[in-house]
Amino acid sequence: MGPSISRKGVCAAIDAAETSFRVCWATLVQIRGFTVSEEFGEDVLSLQSTLIDALSRIEDQRVAIKHEERRLIKEKGRLHPTWFAKRMATLKRYGEALFEALAIGRALGDGFAWMFYERDGALIDEHLKHERQVSVPTGVGGLGERTSAKKLRGLGGQLAVYHGTTTFLRIGDVSLVDLSTLRVCGIGEMKSQRVDAEQIEVRIERIADVKTARAMYAEAMPDRAPARQLPPKMQDRFERQRKTMRTALSAADEFSKRVVDRRIEQQSEFHYTALDRLVRDCGCRRMSYAAPEPSLVMGALRSRQRGPLSRHLLGKASDMTAKVADATPWLINAMTPPHPHNGMMMGNVGASNTRVLTGEGLPFTLWSAADETIEALLFGEVIAVTLYNPGHFWRAIETRGFKLSREQPQGEVRASREVDGRPQIFRSLAGFHRLTRTQLMSLPTVLNMVDDMLRVMQNPEIRGLRVRVRPQPIWPARKSTGVEG
Repeated sequence: MGPSISRKGVCAAIDAAETSFRVCWATLVQIRGFTVSEEFGEDVLSLQSTLIDALSRIEDQRVAIKHEERRLIKEKGRLHPTWFAKRMATLKRYGEALFEALAIGRALGDGFAWMFYERDGALIDEHLKHERQVSVPTGVGGLGERTSAKKLRGLGGQLAVYHGTTTFLRIGDVSLVDLSTLRVCGIGEMKSQRVDAEQIEVRIERIADVKTARAMYAEAMPDRAPARQLPPKMQDRFERQRKTMRTALSAADEFSKRVVDRRIEQQSEFHYTALDRLVRDCGCRRMSYAAPEPSLVMGALRSRQRGPLSRHLLGKASDMTAKVADATPWLINAMTPPHPHNGMMMGNVGASNTRVLTGEGLPFTLWSAADETIEALLFGEVIAVTLYNPGHFWRAIETRGFKLSREQPQGEVRASREVDGRPQIFRSLAGFHRLTRTQLMSLPTVLNMVDDMLRVMQNPEIRGLRVRVRPQPIWPARKSTGVEG
C-alpha cells in the first residue's frame, strides 16, 4: 500500500504546479503583449516541457487518490460508516481541486497551441469530433510519451506541439508545425514499450499533410537502434490511430479545397472592457454585477482566500446559485420585453468547464482583456459568472422573417423561413449563444455574423445546399475592440 493521501501532499503538488504555471503564464503575457525579452525564444521552447512536468505531478496525485478510493471501497465492510463517508468526501474534494489545477495548466497549453493552429480551422474541427482526453497519460505509455514530448522540440525541422497539454488537440500525440508558414503539416503518434528495467523505447509515427506530398515515416527514440516490433494488440491499435490521423488530415485538406467555401471577415466586439472593470472593482463579501448589454449580465466575486493556489482550490466551495440570489433586479431587466423563449443560462467565465475549447472562440488565455483580469480568473483569485437570456437573440431572428419551433418539447429551437420559394432552416444555433455567454461577444456582432451568413446563402452557387457556418476567431486578440459596458 502506498503512502496515505494527505492535505499536505495535495497542497504541495498544487503549489509546485502553480510555480510552473506562473512561469508559463509569464511567457504567454509576452506573447499577448508582443513584448519579447532576450530569453523569449528559449521560454517558448521550454513552455511545453514546464507544463508537462507540472501536469504530471498533478496527475500522479489524482492517480494515488483513485487507488485510495478503490482500496477503501474494497475494505468498506470493516470500516466505520461515519469515518468512511467523511474520508471519501475528503478524497473527492482533493480530486476536484486537482482537476481544477489540471484545467489551469491546459488553459495555458491551449493558448500556446492556438498560435500554431489558428490557420488550420478545418483541422481543429477534425480534432473536436473526437472525445477529449481528461487525464494525463500514465503508465509506461504515459511515461514514454511525456519524456519524449519534453525532449522532442522538433521533428524533421518542424516544431512539435504536444497534444497532452491542451483540451482541443485530440488526434495523435503531437502536431508538426512548419514555422515558415505557421501551418500544421503533420500529426504524430507515440508508442512506448519497456526494453528493460531502466529503458523505455518510444516509436513516433508521423502522418504528413497530403499537401506536402511527404511520405509517412517512423522514427525510433533513441535512433541508435531500429524500432522493435510492437506487440500485436498495440500494433492493431496503432493502425487504427494511423488511419484516424490520415482521415483527419485528408478531410481538413478537402474542406479547404471546396469551391463553395466562403470567408467573411468582420471586426468583432467583445465585452472585455466591462469584464476588466468588474474584476478590478469586485469585493469578497457579495457579488458585483454589470450589464454590458440587455441580453447579458456579468457577476464577479473575489475569493476570501489569500496565498497559494491550493488555498483557492481547497477552500470551501461557493454555491454560485446562492451567490447570485441578489441579482433579481438585473435579471428582470434582462428578461424585458417578454418573449416566449426568454430564459436564463448561467456560465462561469474562465472556469474549468468553459476553458475547454469548442471551436467557436479563442482560448481563454488569449482574450484581449487585461493581463491582470485573465490572471485573476485563471488562478481562482476571482470567480466570474455570466447570466445570458437567449430571448433577445431569438427576437432578433424573428425580425429577419424567421419562425421559431421545436421538433421536440425540450429540443433545440430551430428557425425557418422562405426566400424566393426556397426554405432556409437553422437547425442548430447553440454556437451563436455560446459566443455571447462564454466568449463575451456582443450580440450586435453575433447578429452581424448571422446577416453575413444569410447573404452568402443567397449566392446562386450554394443556394439549396446545406451550409455549415464556422466562426473562426483570428489572433492576436488585441486587435479586437472592447465594448464599453
